[in-house]
Amino acid sequence: MPDVSIGNSFLSDLYGEACLTLKSAGIENPRLDARVLIREVAGLSDIDFLDSKNIKLDRAQIEKITSAINERRCGRPVSKILGFKEFYGRDFKVTEDTLDPRPDTEVLVDAVLERTKAEDTFTLCDLGTGTGCILLTILAERPNARGVAVDISAAALDVAKHNASNMGALDRVKFIKSDWLDRVSEKFDIIVSNPPYIESDVIPKLSPEVRNHDPILALDGGEKGLNSYEKIISQCHHNFFSHGNLFLELGKGQLPRIKRLVEKHDATLKAVYPDLSGIARVVEISYGDK
Repeated sequence: MPDVSIGNSFLSDLYGEACLTLKSAGIENPRLDARVLIREVAGLSDIDFLDSKNIKLDRAQIEKITSAINERRCGRPVSKILGFKEFYGRDFKVTEDTLDPRPDTEVLVDAVLERTKAEDTFTLCDLGTGTGCILLTILAERPNARGVAVDISAAALDVAKHNASNMGALDRVKFIKSDWLDRVSEKFDIIVSNPPYIESDVIPKLSPEVRNHDPILALDGGEKGLNSYEKIISQCHHNFFSHGNLFLELGKGQLPRIKRLVEKHDATLKAVYPDLSGIARVVEISYGDK
């Protein structure tokens, strides 16, 4: 798809042209995406948009905006263009090697915070950490906790380390390259994970923004979407202190299958946490409570 040239120098005109460009390309939220991209890449504020007819942009700003709008026009997600995504009120670096943080995953963080107190001291493991957004958010809300970030991707671990450094949490996190718990010997009070849970035959049907820009390794859960759950649930009891809890994010409609896996491995389903739509989004699992 050839690039589109955006030549207007006043913010109001450029914004209008950017919106039309994205709308013509079939982008779902052209006005919002154009506003966010223009604001971030040109170093503007929301106040600038209120006075957009009088804000004149220089050549460098126009070139940056044009480049960003063309990337979005070709289907690249806003987060991947900007290099960050907001999660739980904080910005996290993202790359093509990491799954974008999603609002549904905030339910997982909420579940752990509900089970712990602000002053609690505990050890936490995040399996398939990606950006580290789950682990680092919990550590930010629980300053006495410490964590281990696990991922099979070295590139993803580098992103998580960057985010930990930005949040001043490097001294509270250990990073381990491992296929789930295969190379993890530590024991924990809490283990969390948002594992890949999309069935393999659904992957080709995902939107191009997801299919082409999120790592397939973080999406593909195997034939029934359960491969990672089977491994995690079967492994993690070896890595718990007594009465440890496992928190897992689920895909829509997966709860019955997860219940069967929990029973198969002689564990206990302690709680189910719904998202804002009432869909079972997170389960809390324990071992040895029967």
